[in-house]
Amino acid sequence: MTTHLSPAVRLSTKLRAAHPAMSFDVVGKADTAFADDPTYNEELIGVLTQDMLIIDPYISSCGRFAVSPEEAYGIPAEVAAAIRTHNVIGA
Repeated sequence: MTTHLSPAVRLSTKLRAAHPAMSFDVVGKADTAFADDPTYNEELIGVLTQDMLIIDPYISSCGRFAVSPEEAYGIPAEVAAAIRTHNVIGA
């Protein structure tokens, strides 16, 4: 029996292996602040940092400002880019 993993699960597994000190989760868009935003995929990867699940590491936790993922959340640039590329359609 072959198990087919979704792209989000495959990427989160890859990120966990490469960054074992970080905590990643896969959530449905309906369970996030991006539920009505058509630019986000239906299944999203987030990284848990500062007691928040960060879905778009380039946006402030209040959702109003652009931020540096490394400065705001301590998320390495390559991780932030991989998450955004998956989560945001056309990123």
